[in-house]
Amino acid sequence: MKKLSLKTSFGFAIGDIGGNLYFSLVGFIFLFYLTDELGLSGALAGTAMMIGKIWDAISDPIVSSLSDRCKSKFGRRRPFIFWGALLLFTLLVITFSLPKFSSKVTTFIVYTIMFSLLNTSFTLVNIPYSSLQPELTDDYNETTKLTGLRMFFAIIGTLLAVLGRPIAEYFGTDNRGWTYMAVILGLIMLISSWITVFTVEESKIAKKKQKSVFLSFKEALINKEFIFALIPWVLFVTAVTVIQTSFLYYFKYIYNKEGLFELSLFGLIIVSLLSLPLWVIIAKRIDKGPSYILGMSIFSIGLILIYFLSPYSSPYTSVIIISFSGIGFSTHYIMPNAIIPDIIELDYIRSGIRREGVYYSIWNFLLKLGQALAGLVIGLTLDIVGFIPPVNGSKQIVLQSKNTLDGIAFLCGPIPVFLLIIGILVLRKYPISINYYNMIKNEKY
Repeated sequence: MKKLSLKTSFGFAIGDIGGNLYFSLVGFIFLFYLTDELGLSGALAGTAMMIGKIWDAISDPIVSSLSDRCKSKFGRRRPFIFWGALLLFTLLVITFSLPKFSSKVTTFIVYTIMFSLLNTSFTLVNIPYSSLQPELTDDYNETTKLTGLRMFFAIIGTLLAVLGRPIAEYFGTDNRGWTYMAVILGLIMLISSWITVFTVEESKIAKKKQKSVFLSFKEALINKEFIFALIPWVLFVTAVTVIQTSFLYYFKYIYNKEGLFELSLFGLIIVSLLSLPLWVIIAKRIDKGPSYILGMSIFSIGLILIYFLSPYSSPYTSVIIISFSGIGFSTHYIMPNAIIPDIIELDYIRSGIRREGVYYSIWNFLLKLGQALAGLVIGLTLDIVGFIPPVNGSKQIVLQSKNTLDGIAFLCGPIPVFLLIIGILVLRKYPISINYYNMIKNEKY
């Protein structure tokens, strides 16, 4: 079982600063940017995000297939990460530097196209990057430790994403502020990805002839171990996306304290970061699946408390509850990313074929469909409950009706909690434990 050097461990883990920075930046501000900065309706903004995510999901299998079959002298994964990171930086700066269009239809079309291109460039980085991890070690507990280190840097990326809106406001309320934000955060994405490219050496894999793309995807989708991890992951991601996007509306319109959005996220992420070592220890004792269930149960309780207590408490009570929910939310960073390498390794043991890209493309395909659905649900819900966006990106807070405020609160509580509960029930059937994993390996070897 392969142990990792510090150079390889840190070089790989740092790459997730950029990945999670982009992922979180989109989740935190992009829908809000479309409605409150550009003046699109909730339905149009949600549809733009849904189209972009669906296009993104379609590109995943293509990139995964190319990555698995790449024969570059620099490796299968690193060329994609290098050029994809450069493209992502360029497109991010362009997207947040565009002038405001007078026509809502033009705005919708342009930003739908730009968001689709952004997501494609992110796929060029993220699929090959994620596919590197199972190639680095096949030790069950080493995988968890590597994931813990990776998620430490991923959380740093999330913290940087929280600063996106404040950076834009610091440099000005016009497009210039958003351009500076894109340049600063885009450079961090680029540099972190290139650190991985230049510090991690890819293993030379002795592999059988690859099966057809269709057959590889079919075999992955009938893998019960994969399915019982995949379904909860998609439900959890959908719930988290709803929460990420809705909390900004929650603090801005329910409490009239927009700045508390960043404070609450900062608290949530810091507590999540501090809790990572705890969950590495817990997972070693009770295993990865049960740890994930416990963590998301804790997170669900926090959301329920926020929903029922918020009408009777100060906004700072919500900030405190959100922050302490990070104890459970921490598992959403570490456990799924520690689980999927185990599934891929067992598949390799049985088939003799390395197809990390296939598994990660399915994983990310459904993740992005979940994100797309979440964006559409939020946008449509805002329209249904009568949300009124600011006119032409005005900074003045629009007075919303009680029905609208109740709808925003519903997006922050019952809807995501329902998804989390369904995911927990499915995750209970996930079969891989350390004993199961080692049994399969010993039978093979």
